[in-house]
Amino acid sequence: MAAPAIASPKDGPEKQLEQAAFPIHEKPWVVAFYRLLTAMSAWVIIGLQVFKSNSKIIGYPVMMFFMFGVIIFCAKVRGSKVFGKTPVDLAFVLWLALAVCSQLWASMVLNRVLMADDITNYLTTIVTCWLAFRCAFALVCVDPRTATGAFLKAILICLGIACLVGILQGYGPGPLKSWAYNFGNNFGTKGDATELQALMTSPRPVALFSGPNYFGFMNLIGMCILIGMTVAQGKNITTKSVWTAAAGLMIFLIGSVVAQSRFAILTALILLFVFMYLMLRIGQTKVVITAMSLVFLGGVLFVSQMDLTYLENSLSKKIQDDASFHQREIGFIALRNQAVDLAPLGAGYDSRGMTLDRTGDTWSQTNSIDNGYLQAFINHGIPGIIWMLFFLWSLWWSIRLAKRHNYLHIKTLRIVAGLLLATYMVYSLSGTRHAKLETGIYWMLIFGLLYGSIYGEKYFGETAWWRKGLAPKQSQAEAT
Repeated sequence: MAAPAIASPKDGPEKQLEQAAFPIHEKPWVVAFYRLLTAMSAWVIIGLQVFKSNSKIIGYPVMMFFMFGVIIFCAKVRGSKVFGKTPVDLAFVLWLALAVCSQLWASMVLNRVLMADDITNYLTTIVTCWLAFRCAFALVCVDPRTATGAFLKAILICLGIACLVGILQGYGPGPLKSWAYNFGNNFGTKGDATELQALMTSPRPVALFSGPNYFGFMNLIGMCILIGMTVAQGKNITTKSVWTAAAGLMIFLIGSVVAQSRFAILTALILLFVFMYLMLRIGQTKVVITAMSLVFLGGVLFVSQMDLTYLENSLSKKIQDDASFHQREIGFIALRNQAVDLAPLGAGYDSRGMTLDRTGDTWSQTNSIDNGYLQAFINHGIPGIIWMLFFLWSLWWSIRLAKRHNYLHIKTLRIVAGLLLATYMVYSLSGTRHAKLETGIYWMLIFGLLYGSIYGEKYFGETAWWRKGLAPKQSQAEAT
């Protein structure tokens, strides 16, 4: 019997990856079935996250149970490879330990009265985000390109739909506006928030999310993915792709303006300039300038018809007169007074800690400080700040490792992950995003895909340089 064919050196890296990802003894229909399940799993996860993400079974998110099932399926297909250990896993273990220790410290030392659902909600958020990371990692082990493409397209399309719903809620014609509010009420994260915005005739729609600032932040995630998918094509990119990307970026920017989220608008403009810079670097000078100019002009014409009263008033005021700043200032003053007591292990997690409700005990005076780094200190003290830095490093480490690979899906993930990491880090100055289930899922999925693709090198045809005792440059030359 003839031996099975082996990929020849002339095969491109994508062809070699395809043959390595699926053993050659597997039948074509089995490979197609695995790919179908992989893509379907990605779309279901994103669909559950964007549309009705607060659906629960016995008090826990539906997505949590689904991701458990997906990981089991991947383990049946790829075995123990789906459980590869990463620095992010260590970060989550430390986060869980900090959560428990901080709650005990707050109750026993600070005499804080914490409700039973406080620790339950916090642990649910941590575990679900961890499951999202592991689920993406596992699906990449089944098929790297299918999982990457399905997740990126699902996030981009679902957030794009949410953005259009938000724009219609603010400025759609009568029937469409009513439909958009009804859609947000039935399928949004918090239908009551959407309904309240409709009754108040607020100029700041929430789309499918908990508030206008969340809406603005979700648009940034869509922009990061769109930029990464476009720029990663390099010089092979088509004019049609540039125009499509420019139009998509402008829609997300308009969504952020509709939400009237100041920090989101500023970040979105920075992302637009990053996109233009990266496109100019790969030689798409004329087409990107033309596309961005025309699309930007259309966006300006649309924005000029908006009711931007809230945004104009907030920008015209002095920062000391801004109501949002005043509320944060109360939290800053309380944090300064309590810093010594909070330093060892913080005051634990309070379900109302990220709201303006300060009617609880003395430790609730720091509620709604709207800063991810300070919130880590409030919840876990100095160990929380150290953990936060380690967590960010563990994510950055995957971006660094990805430099050694030339596969298109890894290059795409590396750009998307880098933009997302920068966006989360900058936005954490104005809000807590990593410790909220509504926003923390997305970057965990992206970094799970990236780590899964990188760690797959041991069975996708490449050997890690530290296992062979070679220098990194030698390993890169051998891989290419």
